[in-house]
Amino acid sequence: MGALAKEPGNQYGYRYGSAAEMLAALEAAEASPELAGHTERYAAYARKSRRWWWIAALVVLLLAGGALAYVLTRDGDVRVPSVKGQDVTDATLELQRAGFEVDLDRIADPQDEGTVLDQDPRGGQQAKEGSTVNLDVSLGPAPVKVADVSGLAESQARRQLEDDGFKVDSEQQFDEDVDAGLVIETSPSAETELAAGETVTLIVSEGTESVQIPDVLGLDRFDAKSTLEDAGFKVDQESQDGDEPKDQVIRQLPAALEERPKGSTVTIVYSNGAGTIVLEDFVGETQSFAERRLGNQGLSVRVRTESVDNDSEDGIVLSQTPEPDTRLSPGDRVTIVVGEFTAPDGSETP
Repeated sequence: MGALAKEPGNQYGYRYGSAAEMLAALEAAEASPELAGHTERYAAYARKSRRWWWIAALVVLLLAGGALAYVLTRDGDVRVPSVKGQDVTDATLELQRAGFEVDLDRIADPQDEGTVLDQDPRGGQQAKEGSTVNLDVSLGPAPVKVADVSGLAESQARRQLEDDGFKVDSEQQFDEDVDAGLVIETSPSAETELAAGETVTLIVSEGTESVQIPDVLGLDRFDAKSTLEDAGFKVDQESQDGDEPKDQVIRQLPAALEERPKGSTVTIVYSNGAGTIVLEDFVGETQSFAERRLGNQGLSVRVRTESVDNDSEDGIVLSQTPEPDTRLSPGDRVTIVVGEFTAPDGSETP
């Protein structure tokens, strides 16, 4: 310091040993200059020297403050990056690169899933390197339950789900229990929790599916029933006298190849095998009449003769097999026994 050095031209030629010694001398001079033996010129010099002393003291304080700040920060304090609003993955990487650990707290929020909502410490603050920065991260909007819209018209169901924040698709499906245009169900099902913006698919009824009726004519009635049920129909069965083999389907209603709603009823009529021809009683009729009549009905005739001693029975049907009223089918055989007159011995034939 200049006040400690010998000032050129200083008539006293005195040099203080320390700042404290100089300060004590200045104070004594101000209090009693005549005792100190100082001139008025020296008093002015003393005042100037004291002012420089205070400036020097201020500089020392500033340097000490800087040194203290250095001591307080030299142990690894780092500026915390600001990551609010970033994607959590990017934010985590940035904080780790800056030397921090990261702890995540995920909460429901309208912002997109994975968005950093807040951080502690905040961006721009100083924190120890290796310390933890806590991040609040959005889970996205809180989940919403899918409403039960079954039975509603498609447009009404769509509007309700869109109002709940969902996207809506639709698929058509046949259903015999739900009228066309109404919602059968949803996918995912009702009460499932989804995030807003996810997609719900409406399964909408097209009504009952119409299918072509299989042709089962000529089939055994049991096979016919299985065929129709496999096609989606209910089956009623009726028997009928028929010339066809027993249990053979001889008619179906509605007719084959017509289209009817799945689940509707088809009636099959099958033969009971009894035949459609009721055999008449030809006993007492002439052979020619019986043969003609049976032939017209499509029946086969077998004639056997039997001797009779009464000429009135000659050529007359005496008996028949099968019995009258038997049910027959075309092609079946009927045997008739016809009388053949034979004159008794010793009698003349008329």
